[in-house]
Amino acid sequence: MINAADALNAPQSITVNPYDGGISLHWIGCDFEIAIYDDHYESYRFSNGETAIRHWPHAPGDPVEAVLLEQIGGAGPTASPS
Repeated sequence: MINAADALNAPQSITVNPYDGGISLHWIGCDFEIAIYDDHYESYRFSNGETAIRHWPHAPGDPVEAVLLEQIGGAGPTASPS
């Protein structure tokens, strides 16, 4: 996932959640974030004070879903708002 994100639109920040060990990818100035876990991804879209969370099942070695890659490609400070 991190390699895919770098290839599409590199996140400006990568952090590890100390509570659950998830790895978070952040794009500065953007309303989008991804958390990576052992068996799934979570995407977060922030808009008008609300947070839309989507769960993406994933097994190691499986390809990342195209829809999620499209969202990553649209992330970043120069991306158009969604």
